Amino acid sequence: KPNLDWQDDLGRTTLMLAIVGFGGLPYQLAPTKRWDIAELLVEAGANVNVTTKLGATALKLVVEEDSPRSLAMVQALLAAHADVNGGCVCVERARMPQLMPLLTYGGAQTHTALGLAVYRGSVEVVQALLDANAQRAANPSVAVNAKQFGGNTPLTLASEKGRSDVVRLLLAAKADLGAVNDDGKTALMLALENDHPD
Repeated sequence: KPNLDWQDDLGRTTLMLAIVGFGGLPYQLAPTKRWDIAELLVEAGANVNVTTKLGATALKLVVEEDSPRSLAMVQALLAAHADVNGGCVCVERARMPQLMPLLTYGGAQTHTALGLAVYRGSVEVVQALLDANAQRAANPSVAVNAKQFGGNTPLTLASEKGRSDVVRLLLAAKADLGAVNDDGKTALMLALENDHPD
């Protein structure tokens, strides 16, 4: 029986490698992503909550991609009880420069899955994560208001990016309007500063 939770020296599992793509070179620009294999691994019982050395999970790697197929993969991971708020160890990239060229994902180690989805993913993916969080979490506001890199919350990230559709979802999920990032800025301040009147 194969070890479905095998990890490489960076802590990536076979499931994660299928999600981010296989490639012969660390610097390969267009690795071949195999989400069909990722779905088979999830169905076979691969642990979807394994965390890499830099805090990435399979869910975080999927939500970072804004594509039509990401919603289906997110739903598969959530059905396998992927942790919406897991894995964020908030390691600064600058602290591990020797590892960054070997990583095939960007902000995964500095944000929660919801934070990444808010920043880069689709509205449908954000909604799926919020729904799963509301159903499972004893205190759903923990994930909705979780601090990300720079002290940002999902709401401040969405406001800074001008994602009014996502802001509405987060407000409906009881996001904290008064939360401030490390620079002392609220979601409203960031929206105004970045010329997002919506």
